[in-house]
Amino acid sequence: MLDIIKNDMKAYNKKINLLNFIYLLIFNSGFFTLFGFRVYAYLYKKSLPLKVLSKLIQRFHEILTACYISPKAKIATGLKLPHPVGVVIGEGAIIGQNTTIYQGVTLGKGGDNLYPNLGDDCVIFANSILIGGIKLSNKCTVGANSFVNKDIPELSVFAGVPAKFITYKG
Repeated sequence: MLDIIKNDMKAYNKKINLLNFIYLLIFNSGFFTLFGFRVYAYLYKKSLPLKVLSKLIQRFHEILTACYISPKAKIATGLKLPHPVGVVIGEGAIIGQNTTIYQGVTLGKGGDNLYPNLGDDCVIFANSILIGGIKLSNKCTVGANSFVNKDIPELSVFAGVPAKFITYKG
């Protein structure tokens, strides 16, 4: 778990030391949210008493951050939450490394009872909704206020309701 937290700190461009860790916890709401998730997700996988403690920590954390992240979600290192308020990440969601998610984004279950799978280095802008068993390939971008319910190929930009192809990056 320590290695995961160190890699999360790197995503926030901080050197790995205790002072920077404390700084991020106090002054960076995105890191605070992610760290809380790491703690309660870790406890959730342990014994029943720790699972109960995990749910209590999660509920308290939701009140503090206004952000819901299921302890069952699979989140690789380096997730950046610049403005975590209103973010909802469902229990089956998978998020790759170094992904950035802005405020009000929902990764939720669709009619197929599946959750989105985001590749590495994706950027999801504010108030977007991604539902169902869709796959966002590496390095894609979803524009603000978009509704995504289909796969997005690598290096592409999608936006709109429903989201449509805009351009390729690079």
